[in-house]
Amino acid sequence: MTGRLDRFADWLERQLARGGDVDGRWIAAAAVGLYFVGVAVARAGWDVDLWRALGVPSAPFLFFDTHNLTAAGECIQRGLDPFLENPCDAHDRPWNYSRLWLGLAWLGMDDSWRVALGVGHVAAFLGTAWWLVGRLTAGQGVVVALLAVSPAFMLAVERGQADLVVFALVALAAVAWRAGATGQAAQPAPVLLASMLKLFPAVALVAAVLSRHARSAVAAVVAGVVFVGWFLANLDEMQLISERAPQGLVYSYGARILVGHVARRLVDVEVGGGWARQVVAAGVLVLIAAGVVLWVRRSAAWHAPPGTGPVGWRLQAFHLGALIYVGSFAVANNWDYRLIFLLLVLPQVFAWLRDRDDPRRRLAAVAVPTVVVQCYLGAVLAWGTLETVVDWGRLPTWRIADELVSWLLAGVLLALLVPSVRAALVWVTGAARTGGSRRPDHPDGRTGGSR
Repeated sequence: MTGRLDRFADWLERQLARGGDVDGRWIAAAAVGLYFVGVAVARAGWDVDLWRALGVPSAPFLFFDTHNLTAAGECIQRGLDPFLENPCDAHDRPWNYSRLWLGLAWLGMDDSWRVALGVGHVAAFLGTAWWLVGRLTAGQGVVVALLAVSPAFMLAVERGQADLVVFALVALAAVAWRAGATGQAAQPAPVLLASMLKLFPAVALVAAVLSRHARSAVAAVVAGVVFVGWFLANLDEMQLISERAPQGLVYSYGARILVGHVARRLVDVEVGGGWARQVVAAGVLVLIAAGVVLWVRRSAAWHAPPGTGPVGWRLQAFHLGALIYVGSFAVANNWDYRLIFLLLVLPQVFAWLRDRDDPRRRLAAVAVPTVVVQCYLGAVLAWGTLETVVDWGRLPTWRIADELVSWLLAGVLLALLVPSVRAALVWVTGAARTGGSRRPDHPDGRTGGSR
């Protein structure tokens, strides 16, 4: 098995190294541009909804989720609280996100802003994604292009989802790591803002500790305290958001989906409320996580060189993306558009594949195709299925394959995180013994462990 993985890693490395004289980002940009042109021409010329044909469960109109925001702003101007009632929304959907988004209402936001805001969300995502990945080979550009036009990514675009803006903030945090010590110390700030906008990025604050950068770690602790304080101060609204969050089983991923299905089918026990499903899923995840840790400890990946000083920007971007995927997978039921955060893991995964001496190379070879498959498989299996929310007791059989892939990806990313966690623990205990002394940061951020 190990030999086969090595041969596959060698083959994949050769494919991704092709076209080194071309910036592969332009391949991804061309793919996205052709996709948008095709959708627009089909709609304008033949009134055909090409989104659905390409695996995206399109809404009644473009930027449907952005409309929920602009409708909430319109209701505020009418003197209504969109948390309680939001008749301005075309489908009477109540406002279900942080109230921070509604600050735009003070600028006169109403539904006439929908297209402009939706385009802004998409532009923020595409712009920061371009900046994040940096120059690519043509082979790497093909992988990014496949992700960019995948049903999961395009679901976020078609809906004008708020996750696009949240991604932009987290990507800015990763890019800030390139700016040296100042950017590294400031990195938790955009992650904190992203967490206050949509909660789930809060787990990414842990990346600052994994970075082995003292000021960034301290800033993350402060950001964590601020987030917890803000959360508790708005606890009633947070509970309301949690209760109203739609629980989809199609075009979705999350540990609770498969666990609830297996409990119902194998032992004829329906795991009822969300908390019950979460407790069962958490127990299974703890057992699997323990198995992953034991496996990694026996593998070469456990002995991956931790380096000295703060990690490089690629590894820090990986920490952010992997933590968000594993964290959201563990504690929530997520729509597939949240898979856009997997883009953060690619620069480091590509780097591991190029380094034949790094023991994480085999896992990186598994990660690349698994990420791509995860962004397509759910939509491919659900082709023609318009219903996105179904009962927990009747998970379609074809969904099991998609959920197994999501578990595989969570396991691979967790295994790749384990050495970073180990190195961070060594760093924290060492800093405690020495009173916080450490190597000075390299002025351009190219410190040890930057592979």
